[in-house]
Amino acid sequence: MTSIGLIAEMVAAEDELPVGASKLGGRPDLPDGVDWPETDDAWPHSLVAQIDLATVRSPELPPDGLLSFFRDPDQQAMEGRGPHDRPAWQVFYTPAGTPLTRRDWHPDVTEQNRFPAMRLVPAQAGPHWLLGDPADDAAGEKEYAQLAANGIDCYDGAMRWNPEEENWFEVDDSEIDDLLGDAHGWRVLLRVQGQPEIQMGWARSPVGFLYYLIRVDDLAARRFAAAWSLLVEP
Repeated sequence: MTSIGLIAEMVAAEDELPVGASKLGGRPDLPDGVDWPETDDAWPHSLVAQIDLATVRSPELPPDGLLSFFRDPDQQAMEGRGPHDRPAWQVFYTPAGTPLTRRDWHPDVTEQNRFPAMRLVPAQAGPHWLLGDPADDAAGEKEYAQLAANGIDCYDGAMRWNPEEENWFEVDDSEIDDLLGDAHGWRVLLRVQGQPEIQMGWARSPVGFLYYLIRVDDLAARRFAAAWSLLVEP
């Protein structure tokens, strides 16, 4: 499991980057017929990053195609530690050879969320990482992802929503222990650190972290839409 560092470089204009190139921020390159990603209440996400997989060449990823990561920057309170946070992000894969168009800005993306594009370049180390974390591979983030993806809210203890009674109830420690026993089945897909040069900040900090994690079996099956996102303070 080899991690790939990513370095972001400033460009004079986004048009310097070919359609389908790796970049942090900017306008998304989307297939024809694919709408700009939105939350459940039709609020547009911002492009966090898109990665041309042909430039990273990892055996754990498709050999080519475009992997795109979106997040709603206005929903910083939705840190990913509860099941109801799920609408705040999207991840999807576009196979190589699919026609792409660089979209104009969605009219509802606010000026502060229109992050200028930066070129992403693979490196041995960098502030951004694909397939890993340079510190400890995010053991705590894996546990949060495992619990939240299984319907447990971790903001105030460990609670689960009862839709019939419309209330929260505390989850037994034994269920928590059983779920955490499988937390090792998660992998960091992408870790992005805040990029102050383009006012892209996460976890209420200009240098906070945004994680996308994915189960190992989902990664192997290329089910990138199943990724879970977490905001982490620096």
